Amino acid sequence: EQVTLLELESAQKGFNVDDLTRQKAERESHIQVLQARIVETREELAVSQSFADERVAELEKTQHDFEATIEALHNEKQHSQSLAENLSEEVADKAALAKHLEVAREDLLAEQDTGRQLKQTLGDTETKLGVLEEKSDWLFYLLQTDYGRILQYEASFLGRLQRLGRRVYRTLTLQRGRATAYEDTVAAAHTFFADHQLIVPTSPPTKWQQIFTMVRYTLKHPISSLRSVSPERFRKVLSVIRLSDAQDLETWVDARFPKDESTQPIVDLPPIPPGEVLAFPESSKPVVSILIPVYNEWVITHRCLWSILQYTEGEYEVIIADDCSTDETANIADYVTGVTVVRQEENQRFLKNCNSAAEQARGEYLLLLNNDTTVTEGWLGPLLELFKKPDVGVVGPKLLFPNGKLQEAGGIIWNDASGWNYGRADDPALPQYNYVRETDYVSGAALMIRHSLWQELGGFDEAFIPAYYEDTDLCFSVRAAGLKVVYQPASEVVHYEGMTNGTDLGSGQKQYQVVNQQNFLKKWQDELTRFHFPNAEQVSQARDRSRDKRSVLIIDHYVPHYDKDAGSRSTWMYIELMLDMGWRVQFVGANFFPHQPYTEKLQQMGVEVLVGERMARNLNTWLSENLSCVDQIFLHRPHIAEQFLPHLKKIKECPPIAFIGHDLHFLRTQREFEVTGADSLQKEANSWQQRELAVINSVDHTFYFSDVEVAEVNKLAPQADVRTLPLYVLEPVELART
Repeated sequence: EQVTLLELESAQKGFNVDDLTRQKAERESHIQVLQARIVETREELAVSQSFADERVAELEKTQHDFEATIEALHNEKQHSQSLAENLSEEVADKAALAKHLEVAREDLLAEQDTGRQLKQTLGDTETKLGVLEEKSDWLFYLLQTDYGRILQYEASFLGRLQRLGRRVYRTLTLQRGRATAYEDTVAAAHTFFADHQLIVPTSPPTKWQQIFTMVRYTLKHPISSLRSVSPERFRKVLSVIRLSDAQDLETWVDARFPKDESTQPIVDLPPIPPGEVLAFPESSKPVVSILIPVYNEWVITHRCLWSILQYTEGEYEVIIADDCSTDETANIADYVTGVTVVRQEENQRFLKNCNSAAEQARGEYLLLLNNDTTVTEGWLGPLLELFKKPDVGVVGPKLLFPNGKLQEAGGIIWNDASGWNYGRADDPALPQYNYVRETDYVSGAALMIRHSLWQELGGFDEAFIPAYYEDTDLCFSVRAAGLKVVYQPASEVVHYEGMTNGTDLGSGQKQYQVVNQQNFLKKWQDELTRFHFPNAEQVSQARDRSRDKRSVLIIDHYVPHYDKDAGSRSTWMYIELMLDMGWRVQFVGANFFPHQPYTEKLQQMGVEVLVGERMARNLNTWLSENLSCVDQIFLHRPHIAEQFLPHLKKIKECPPIAFIGHDLHFLRTQREFEVTGADSLQKEANSWQQRELAVINSVDHTFYFSDVEVAEVNKLAPQADVRTLPLYVLEPVELART
């Protein structure tokens, strides 16, 4: 009822509820549209405000840049003004300098005129001085020559006879004590040569003196000389003596009857001056680290250090590995400077002491050296020389007893792990001890190894504590790593064996030599069984590890003088080729003399050069003992072949013999006969033909350097195996391109 009443009232007043409701909805919709427009407007206003802020910031930055540019332009203007002022000053200075230079130029021109005048004067003076020098040199030469002739005459038999006559005359005439003008001249000649340190000339040897030289050599080397004697050679000697003058005969004799070289005996070191401090040179980059393990025995350690200081050259350092010494070694700083001392906190014994101290080494090479050794002059260089070959890992010197006898020339290990100090107590000058060669091991008394290799292997194997066989094991490990262990005879070290560890195998540290032999045998059993001989068998091959190498013996008239004749040069090149191929090379010279420097160079290349009177006396014995290990013999020159073939043919196990003829003597002599027509040459050619064909028919193979000579031999001895051999073996040379 109330609602109806209200509707009636509204209708009376002109209001319609539905219209009002619709209008309300429309207004509310319009309000929502307005609110949405307000939100959009506010968002647009925010964007506009942000854009306005950005533009304001840009304007502010532009204003700041403009102000900075204005300031920079202002500064640049000031700088330009300053430069302009400086430039003005510089222009003024240069103007003044130009004026000064003009004055200096005038002065220089004046000085140049003076200099030209002085130069002219100096040239004239130098010319005069040159003339005076020429005159002085000529006068000096005349004086030296005349004085030399006087002294040479005084030294002659006639001069001595004349001096005796003068003494007798003065005695008889009661004028003793008075000198003649000639004697004053002789005294002046002696003074002249002494003041100018000139060598007094000696008279060239006469033919009789040369004959005496030949006789003396023959008496001193009877066996080697008699082996070279034949009627033909004796006639040639007489012919040379008769037809040659004294000077040519001297050259001929020197080449065939060389003077003996005096050997250098091992002598004790000079005494250490009392109170002298051994000052070793300090090296920032040592090449070699010499490590000396010590335990007491200061006196012998001091002597070892003294020898190193006296005889060692190059960049090196010395490391003293002191294993808790209780004697004067503890005060080493009072006696020695420039060495590194590594002191152990507790006694490590030899092996661990070395391993510990080696950590301080800075050198490229590590050299282990017993303190009971003394080194000799020039000992270090030859050891380093072998390391130039990249396949060398360890090198050891020749060890000598103090009396000069050989202690060890490398070591041999037999298949039961027992060892030999090869050559012990023998003569160190014998050929088998004086060529570079591989060896089973080198003694730790003096052993050099690449430092990097030592580190790679971890030093000595501590399975061999406290000592013995650790050096042998190290050498076997080096070989297992693909490198060589090499003996160097040119380096000599004296070892006072037994002074540190004694010699009794049943007590002390020495007893571990027996224990560690068994340890070594277990570790290297396979290696020993496959590659090592039974004890004392095949020593010739065991000493240089040549069991699996091709072995050749070369026999020639003497060691090849590669710089003297073509034949020697050819032989030398073929020796180098054989060594490069890995062959074992032994060489015999018919005169058994160690001509230098050729013999030493061959030995350093790795060739065993069989020289010496002892070798000549025992040739047949050597051949019978060693030819079984030789695969091929190269026999050079027909007269040498005649000399050696009888000895070689006696050996049951004689290997094949290849004859190197060099040239056909009979063909050369025949050609000379055709030119000269001398009947003696025809007889000589016939003799040579018989002798050369006899040699060719006695050997297995024959080689000549010429196709012409091979064809000639094939005509005379078609059954012989004759071939051409290249004269030289040349290495490839890279030519520079321009």
